[in-house]
Amino acid sequence: MKPLKSDRVQDWNKKDIQTWLSLNGLSEYYIDFVECGITDGSLLKNKIGGISSEQDLKNWVSNFVFAFGHLRKLYSAINHLKDNAFVFNMESVNFESERQKNDKLSGKSSSFVSKATVIDSGMIRNRDVRTLTAHEVVSLIRNDSRIVKLKDENLGIGAWSKEHEETFLSHKIDGQIFINITKPSDYGDYVFDKLRPVYSDGLRAELFETLTKISQDIYGNGYRYVDPIDRSSTTVSDIISQSGQSSDSSFPLLTHQEQLGVIIGKIRQSSKKVQNMSDDDLKEYAENLCTIEGLKKAYLNKEFNAIKKLFSSMRNISQHGSKGFSLNSKSESKSLIGMTDSASLDKLPSDIEEAEELSKKLATRFRDTIKVKLVIAEIAKNKKERTMRRLLSPIMSSVSMSPQFGLFHSGVILGPWLIEWNSSSLCIPRRCYSNAATLAIDIQEISTKNLDVAIEKVSQVISEWNVHRAYSQHSSNCQHFVDDICKALGIKMNFSGSMQHYVEKLRTKGLCNIRWRVPDDIRELVGIKEKKITFYTHKQLDILVCTILSKIPDFQEKYEEDYMLLKSFDRAFWLRSFKSPQNANYHAITPEENRKYSGLKSEDDDDMGVFGECDDEGDGNGDGTGCPFGHPESRSFTADWW
Repeated sequence: MKPLKSDRVQDWNKKDIQTWLSLNGLSEYYIDFVECGITDGSLLKNKIGGISSEQDLKNWVSNFVFAFGHLRKLYSAINHLKDNAFVFNMESVNFESERQKNDKLSGKSSSFVSKATVIDSGMIRNRDVRTLTAHEVVSLIRNDSRIVKLKDENLGIGAWSKEHEETFLSHKIDGQIFINITKPSDYGDYVFDKLRPVYSDGLRAELFETLTKISQDIYGNGYRYVDPIDRSSTTVSDIISQSGQSSDSSFPLLTHQEQLGVIIGKIRQSSKKVQNMSDDDLKEYAENLCTIEGLKKAYLNKEFNAIKKLFSSMRNISQHGSKGFSLNSKSESKSLIGMTDSASLDKLPSDIEEAEELSKKLATRFRDTIKVKLVIAEIAKNKKERTMRRLLSPIMSSVSMSPQFGLFHSGVILGPWLIEWNSSSLCIPRRCYSNAATLAIDIQEISTKNLDVAIEKVSQVISEWNVHRAYSQHSSNCQHFVDDICKALGIKMNFSGSMQHYVEKLRTKGLCNIRWRVPDDIRELVGIKEKKITFYTHKQLDILVCTILSKIPDFQEKYEEDYMLLKSFDRAFWLRSFKSPQNANYHAITPEENRKYSGLKSEDDDDMGVFGECDDEGDGNGDGTGCPFGHPESRSFTADWW
């Protein structure tokens, strides 16, 4: 028997509202909803439709939602309804309701604190923290070494006390709530406002900061509890060894159903366009992203038929009623391969058939080795507007960007596949069919005899990150992911100088801007005064490079890493130029300007060398360019994969 009269909120009566609250552990507040005038589903929908923050919720129901835990739970329940367009999906709350049944303690019970045996932290570490009950969270905190060390030197008492534990229990702060605590003041505002321990306010503040740090570390480690470690110098493999886990399994195992739930949740968070899709529709894609075999079959498959099968699956979903999808004809092909409002950057495949033909030609280039490259590319914008097709596509044939410069991040190219980690908290390997000339720096070659082994290792890292990691600029960013991929492949990135500085900044900050740290010897040889140069126009960059080449003709060979870094900036300007051709800031220099700043006296002297080919005609924004790095259309991104 269905617990609700209807899955549609609009059809609910008062009893359905009471049932909805009960399923979310908030049934005791039903009478308060009635007092607020919420007597049917239509009124409920209208009222909560305007709630966009916890503060909105507090302002509305401040007369009864006074506890931190209850506020979080109710806000989460409201967002669940809104995200599903006010259609209640019973399956999506089953896990939560089952978890609540497992907690036998009442909200105000302190028997666990005073009598129960301490839970082994190793057992907690083997579970997803979101599944912990309130008393298990208390045990986790009690046994964390950072909390144990917090003591009042004069009184000799610990900062974390029995009163704190009882307060956690009375507010029902379970695992899901605990990892959503984002700042120390949350504790003071909602949880411990009336609890005044005998020790100093300074120690109290330090306790709150430590609790917040623990929750943030758990979030950064993919909702898992691990012993405190220095994240600044560790990778996934380091965490495995320090937490006592087998090297064959980077993280404690989740059930397959739990893995699917994590991936489906990430897909929903990454795009508003998939909110109307059911979990069943998304299950196949989650399967492909959470298991090694799924990744190898759907994304890291050497056969192009795997891509065709994935798109065929998307087409079938469209034909069976999911909203927002159509993969029927060549007229739809731009959307198919990820092109929306971006201008055509080059000769891209117009549909899946053309992509297949290009794939056949490139496949003939598998010889003795394939190249592994470090990619530095600009971060795409408007992630929430991505369709499922764009989000999960196995093909990358266009580059999305905003009119203004953003920030740069890193990825890896393994043969034809671009592999990157971004704020969607999903790595989706893609075959690259773009001549848009994003920077790719060779870091190693792998024998094709070992390609299957390399794909297996890469798939394992991707699976672990997709299931167990959430994006964090400081602890789980793009460069941390690149480090783990390289470590799995046995690759060491031995950069130096400006490139080393740039990669290190990516590793610590998660992103970088369009700035070059000029080596001292280049500054001296060329006469550059600035130690760091930020580039604001394409011509500024081109003129500087031409000037350097006039003084250091072998700049590309002698300073290869600096050359490649500057080339990445150049390609970013080209992408802007294609998207906004009317903006002169993005135009490259003309052939005449190239000759001027390169020190060439006439066209007859101009063999261009590393400058690339130049036509005499052009406006600096087309084929006739003086750009020292050449025009992207004559420098195919795919031309030198292998």
